[in-house]
Formats: sequence, C-alpha cells, structure tokens
Amino acid sequence: STARENVQDSDVNNDDLGVANFQDDYDVVKIEEGMLGNIPVYILDLEATVDTVDYNTIKLWVGREDNLPYKEEDYSLSGTLMRTILAPKWSKIGDKYIYREVYFIDELKQGNKTTLKFANVSLQRLDDATFTTQNLAVNQ
Repeated sequence: STARENVQDSDVNNDDLGVANFQDDYDVVKIEEGMLGNIPVYILDLEATVDTVDYNTIKLWVGREDNLPYKEEDYSLSGTLMRTILAPKWSKIGDKYIYREVYFIDELKQGNKTTLKFANVSLQRLDDATFTTQNLAVNQ
C-alpha cells in the first residue's frame, strides 16, 4: 500500500500514522503560549516550504512540558479548515510515546470522524517469520 491510501476504509491515510516531518516541510511563522483544556501548550502556526505536502498551513498545539502534539488543524491553500486531529491520550513505553487515542475529524463532512484506539502496544521486535505469506494469509 502507499502512503496516501486510506486505512481500513477510514478517513485516515497511511502517512497520517507515521512521523510527521514538519521541520523539513514547514516554517514556523508564529508561536504563542496557551492552554488546551488543562494542558499548557505552545500554539504553532506553520506554513509549507514545499509543494509536496497535503496541507499548506497547519496549526499545532504542542505540550509545553512533554512536547507531544495534542491537536492539529490542517488548512488548504485557500485557508479552509480541512481536518482536525486530536490526540488527547498518550502512553510512554520505554523511552517512546505512543498514541492511546487519536481522532481524525473531517471538517468538510460534518459528523465524519475516525477514532483510532491503541491497546497492548509493545516495542518488542517481531520474528521475521511473522510476515511470511503463509502467516499473513492465515491471520486475515
């Protein structure tokens, strides 16, 4: 599958679940301090520096204490809010932070939201045999 393909017939693309490359693809044009509920955050306004990104402008709420992205608003070239991502719950496993819950809200189709919940996450390496054609066919 490709990065732009949807996950399980949802509004979430494969690349939505990867690590965002804001540093290489966007410039920070404004930083403010604020609150998101009871979480002290930095509110960053980002503008694209390349034309290969999906969204020209992004507004990002990042925790001041943990640097985790709790909210993201994605805007089109014309300034239309296209999508909101909320990540209110995180788990720390080893030295890594993993979403426990993340919500993708399609702002163009009212009421259209995809919720992903992650449970029993492990960073333990899987045996290569897990990904054989035979094993993958059995586990479908």
